[in-house]
Amino acid sequence: MMPFDVTRNPVLPADLIRAYLESTGWRLQQNLELPALGAEPKLLAKRWGAAKKYDVFYSGLQNPVELIIPRDPQTSDYQQRVQDVLRTLEAVEDRSRHDIATEILFINFDLLKSAIPNSYLTYDAIPLQSAVEHVGNLQELLASSATTQISPKAFYGRVRKAAVEYSERCLFGHTFKGSFGFTVQSPLLIETSQTKLFELDVPFERKVLARLVNGLESIREAQKENNLDVALNPESGLSANGFDVLAKLIEEAGGQVSLEVAFSRRWQRQTETARVESFEFSSQTIEVSREAADKLRATYKPVLKTVVGRVINLRNTTDPSRLMQLAKSRDVVIDFEDEDLGDIKVKVTLNASDYLRAVEAHKVGQRIAVDGLLERSGLRYMIQNPTQLRTL
Repeated sequence: MMPFDVTRNPVLPADLIRAYLESTGWRLQQNLELPALGAEPKLLAKRWGAAKKYDVFYSGLQNPVELIIPRDPQTSDYQQRVQDVLRTLEAVEDRSRHDIATEILFINFDLLKSAIPNSYLTYDAIPLQSAVEHVGNLQELLASSATTQISPKAFYGRVRKAAVEYSERCLFGHTFKGSFGFTVQSPLLIETSQTKLFELDVPFERKVLARLVNGLESIREAQKENNLDVALNPESGLSANGFDVLAKLIEEAGGQVSLEVAFSRRWQRQTETARVESFEFSSQTIEVSREAADKLRATYKPVLKTVVGRVINLRNTTDPSRLMQLAKSRDVVIDFEDEDLGDIKVKVTLNASDYLRAVEAHKVGQRIAVDGLLERSGLRYMIQNPTQLRTL
């Protein structure tokens, strides 16, 4: 987890403590008017007075344990109460206060960690440009997973605006030792009102990280079983674009990278995700990922489209003076912005009269439209059987 020293008088907000307790099965009594389970709440009531506002949480154990959380952080003994809570949780959960406090602090984030091997380091550091590229690749990987979460398709032409906005909300956390490590914090909550464990709507951000884990697991299994088909599942995993980004991430990290996703305990039950998922990828994964990307792109099916845009290229193999007589190739390339595919270049082979109309439109920068079957060949798109060319 990220560095966080509980011995240095940590300021843990009460709302984060409450969220952690709710997420780990503790039950809340709203105030002292409700029956207290132990002696301490009664003592607190006598000391603070009945109107003092605080929350009482109790465990679901056979012998319930109570935790007292002041609602107002300005309370004189707030920090003491926080330390009491941490000590109790340390005993109940049988793990260090350091880990518990850190998890509380980041309860509203899922974490994506990436580590590159020490062999890639020079004097325990990496070039600044390499760090920038690595963090950029992590952001691109998150944006790709978010785009496929919005539109679960085999591949896409452009990253969705909402996916970019999500990736820009992510935070760059502390680096960590061992191998040279990076941490990206993926925020779970945009609206702070979404604080109840029983809330059914899992945040979009959690779905993005869960999808990423599915994709990473699938490429690991494809590599292990020598069966690429297990990775071809854009409905719940990565698209061709995501696998391309993964390959680039590994390649630019020197051919070896470790990835870890640590899920917050929030919405743990609804998403049925493990707390931590870890992956080790090598140069072999680069090849497997790119093969998966190619195979996913090959699943594109031709669709009837109206292609609209400006002509950016013209090609005529005939003698211009005999353009109308010879049945040779007359090609134009249209700059087309498709809702799903993004900005693509579409090749269209036209008859002589339509070709001349396209030439005239090109001269004045006028857009044209043409109907036909949009097909994909390799990395290129083309319209088969074009009809009804018109200028706009």
